[in-house]
Amino acid sequence: MLKNIPAILDGYRLMIVEAPEMKMRKTKENGREILIPDTIFGTDDPKYTVTLFCKKKASADGYRQKGEEVKVTLTSDPGSDFEEGQYVSLRNLSVSITAMPHRNARRDTGTEDAIGYVGWSFVAEGLTPESPHMAARTAA
Repeated sequence: MLKNIPAILDGYRLMIVEAPEMKMRKTKENGREILIPDTIFGTDDPKYTVTLFCKKKASADGYRQKGEEVKVTLTSDPGSDFEEGQYVSLRNLSVSITAMPHRNARRDTGTEDAIGYVGWSFVAEGLTPESPHMAARTAA
C-alpha cells in the first residue's frame, strides 16, 4: 500500500459536483447502527468530503479529454462559501493506493481465481476558490 503520495493537479480544472459536507461513518451503539462524524485519527476534529469533477485543461489545439468524478476527503472545515458548479483548487493534495487481493472460488470448475482490485483515496487539507478571472482564462 502506498500512502500519502503528494499530487499536483495544475493541469486540471476541478468543479464542485456535490458541496462539501461532514464525513460520516457507521458504528453500532446498543445494538443499533448509527451515523457519527468521521474524525482525524487521534483527534476529535471532523473530516469533510467533497465530490469534484476533474477534467484536464484544453491542449494547445483545443482538444479536451473526458473528465472523471472524484471524491476527496478534506482535513479542515471548508466553510460554507463553496457550492455546486464552483471551480476550486485543492491545498496539499495526496493520494493513497491500496491493492486488495481476493480469491474467488469458481463453482463450475471447482478452482480458484486470484482476483483483486485497486482502490484510490484522495485527501487534501482544504479547498481554495478559483477566481472568476482564472476560471475564464483556463476555460479558453
